Amino acid sequence: MQRTTHEQAQVQALLPRQGPVQTDVYDRFRRLNPPEFMGSTDPAVAEEWIKSLECIFSYLPMKDADKVTCVIFLLMKHTRICKDVRAKKASDFLNLKQGTMSMTEYIQQFEAGVQYVPYIAQDDTSKGKHFMRGLRSEIKRDVRMSKVATYGEIVERALMAEHDEEDIDRDRQERR
Repeated sequence: MQRTTHEQAQVQALLPRQGPVQTDVYDRFRRLNPPEFMGSTDPAVAEEWIKSLECIFSYLPMKDADKVTCVIFLLMKHTRICKDVRAKKASDFLNLKQGTMSMTEYIQQFEAGVQYVPYIAQDDTSKGKHFMRGLRSEIKRDVRMSKVATYGEIVERALMAEHDEEDIDRDRQERR
């Protein structure tokens, strides 16, 4: 009870800077028991926290300014992800290669990393080109030959190309 009163006082203190927050919106947000973020150097922990908040916000639509104000009170202790960790994640993404990963694994790694490089994430053409750069050569060849344009089409064609390559390998093994 004391914490809730303190939090409401903090919300009121932010009102002139953040714009009006409807008390009923904040109360409904708190009733959904959003998780607090205690801080972590592991970006995956922060990503899970953000996903849980996105789920709440999809259920409880509100203005972006109100979301920011509500989320401020969930941040505890050391809540910023270290810039060095973000830089490392961006570097890992920029150097990502499919190598021995399956196409599904590569797509998952790509999607997890692209958020650290917004100039690629926000542009479908750049996203598709970067995805292509990391593909194994035989899959890249098949994708290029299909003349697909969008990131989604490239991913779909790469999945099909991987399946085709698996079929070709299976046929070769059967002939031996």
